Amino acid sequence: ASSFGWLTEPLATRQPVNPDPGLINEDFKPTEASKRTFGVSDVAALWVGLVISVPAYYLAGSLVELGMSWWQGILTIFISNAIVLIPMILNAHSGTKYGVPFPVLTRAAFGIRGATIVGVLRGLVACVWFGIQTWVGGTSLLTLYEALAGPITAAPIAFLGGITGPQFGFFFVFWCIQVLILIKGIESIRIVEKYSAPILIGLSAALLVWAFWRANGLGPMLS
Repeated sequence: ASSFGWLTEPLATRQPVNPDPGLINEDFKPTEASKRTFGVSDVAALWVGLVISVPAYYLAGSLVELGMSWWQGILTIFISNAIVLIPMILNAHSGTKYGVPFPVLTRAAFGIRGATIVGVLRGLVACVWFGIQTWVGGTSLLTLYEALAGPITAAPIAFLGGITGPQFGFFFVFWCIQVLILIKGIESIRIVEKYSAPILIGLSAALLVWAFWRANGLGPMLS
């Protein structure tokens, strides 16, 4: 048997029998195989959305700006992601096999009350990352608007943290777009990722061709 056979174990989802009403709700119940809608292509599309993003470009660009070469930056990101991948796979295995969400899984390690704290902490991290992504998305929308309609001159607003009105406006617009997708549930996220992945790949290829053309070759791009 393969040493990685545990990665292909059959699903073993079972609904709890006579659970404590205070420990379960519709979100905490195991998701049975018949109700799972994410296939291989959907997970691949989700991965494309995670990798091909402006924050990912920021990360690679910042490493080069700090003095790394292009290949050192790519290697650093690759190794970092490979290290993070190991606990992610281990954490996802039980959830995938038993259909149990993360807050329930953490009860085994942290207890019932401890799992609540872990869940809140994870939620706070998610809120911060949501804010970062929303700021980047809003800034991208503003950049596109200015490229089409011309630059917008606006003074910073103190009570908004020093950002301008247009920056806050496009931040809010992008926030609303994301919330509209989120409130419709995980299925809407699956659909958005499914159709956005090919677009992201196409735009990335077009960006690479444009950069190659403007730099007059691959050498100046990587120097």
